[in-house]
Amino acid sequence: MGSFGSEDQCAVQGALNLWDLARIWRYRKVNGYTLMARTNPLQFLQQVRGEVAKVVWPSRQEVLLTTVMVLIMAALTATLFSLVDLAIRTGLAALFGVF
Repeated sequence: MGSFGSEDQCAVQGALNLWDLARIWRYRKVNGYTLMARTNPLQFLQQVRGEVAKVVWPSRQEVLLTTVMVLIMAALTATLFSLVDLAIRTGLAALFGVF
């Protein structure tokens, strides 16, 4: 008995037991789903090329705009943390009288 209880409960809850692993190895199927078949390198590269062709690439203007937005947000965040650090340092210096 494992964490699932009996072997029947294990199969009901979807965990793989040894029988399921043997079926996967022999038939490459489990619960009606066929696992990925092996392909040769040429087929793989053709599939990769087909998938890359589906990608919607951003325009130059979109890349420039988002880059500027990221730089502005980074500068604002750095400024905010610097101000918070200054406030904490000033408060501690006033509290302890030491700098």
